[in-house]
Amino acid sequence: MCCGDNENKSPQKQALKTKQNQQGQKKDVKVVMLGDKAVGKSSLASRFCFDKFQSEYEITIGGVYNSVDMAVKGQQLKIHLWDTAGEEKFKSLLSLYYRDANAAIIVYDITQIETFNSIQGWLTELDDKIQKDGMVLALVGNKCDCLESDRKVPKQKASEFAKTHGMIFYETSAKTGEGVKPMFTQLIEQYAQDKL
Repeated sequence: MCCGDNENKSPQKQALKTKQNQQGQKKDVKVVMLGDKAVGKSSLASRFCFDKFQSEYEITIGGVYNSVDMAVKGQQLKIHLWDTAGEEKFKSLLSLYYRDANAAIIVYDITQIETFNSIQGWLTELDDKIQKDGMVLALVGNKCDCLESDRKVPKQKASEFAKTHGMIFYETSAKTGEGVKPMFTQLIEQYAQDKL
């Protein structure tokens, strides 16, 4: 699915959707992916939603929407996944994507130290949302399939950062799929445990 999805947003349809949710149907969970450009956010979303990997890099403009149905502890959930652009020129649009988010995934590239160094800036961007709504957070070091000699961000350093900031931590490979499903599953389970 793409952000151009033509779902009827009439009040009657919204009321029906709310009624269905109250009757034990799928609950909506909005997850936003943040991080610098070229860290693999789109690739992680594609791997999770479609179990596919595209090796050619394509810049994300604004945000890309996908959805996945998931069952967590007997609860049917519809995960609304927003993959946001990491380029500076699109940062003014970010609040449109994370405004109603229940969870956020901040992604960095383990072979690019500057992408790890910018994590604090992404947390600052979300600070009000985290404080007010208790947003569930994950820190994800992507590209763990790369050679160990290419690693610039020690796993222990990232793990400690995540622990200090109350974040779930995973290293993943969108290319091989390593850690992708477990990371998303733990994030959604944490949200379900805390909020549902």
